[in-house]
Amino acid sequence: MGEDLIQLEDSIKEKKQELMTLETTMKGAMDTFFSKNAAVLDKIDERVERLSTGYARVAQLIARSMDTAILQKEAGIDSLVRRSQQQIEQRERAEQELNRIEEKRRQEEKELELMRTVFKAKRMEIVRMDLATDEQI
Repeated sequence: MGEDLIQLEDSIKEKKQELMTLETTMKGAMDTFFSKNAAVLDKIDERVERLSTGYARVAQLIARSMDTAILQKEAGIDSLVRRSQQQIEQRERAEQELNRIEEKRRQEEKELELMRTVFKAKRMEIVRMDLATDEQI
């Protein structure tokens, strides 16, 4: 029985030694795994950081582009407003000119009518004078 116990103790010592070796191997494997995993995660973090910076730049460019498009659209609208105002002013000036011309035409027609009346009266006077002269002769 004493020998059985010694064999059992030796067997336990061997198993403990094997377990310690296995534990050391496992710890080494885990350390290697975690260090590689940490390195990969660091690379991923770097890439994410670069991508986020790139996306931020792209977002800024898009925002600037949209702002520029809005400014251009506003400038186009302002230009159309100015052009329509100019057209309104030109139309008003043309209407005033037409009114002046129309007034001038009316005035000329009145003068023409007055001239006709005056000339008709003068003709009648001349005709009367001719008749009076003819009667005197």
